[in-house]
Amino acid sequence: METKFLKINPADNVAVTIVTLPAGEKLMVDGEEITLNEEVPPDTNLP
Repeated sequence: METKFLKINPADNVAVTIVTLPAGEKLMVDGEEITLNEEVPPDTNLP
């Protein structure tokens, strides 16, 4: 499994993408599924 994002500080409520993510990609962040509506470039904060 490829790492697609990092949560730098577990107490933060954001994660940072480390690769380009395509529209429609589904991510599980802190037990919550997020579906991306558009392509997201690296170094983008995800709420």
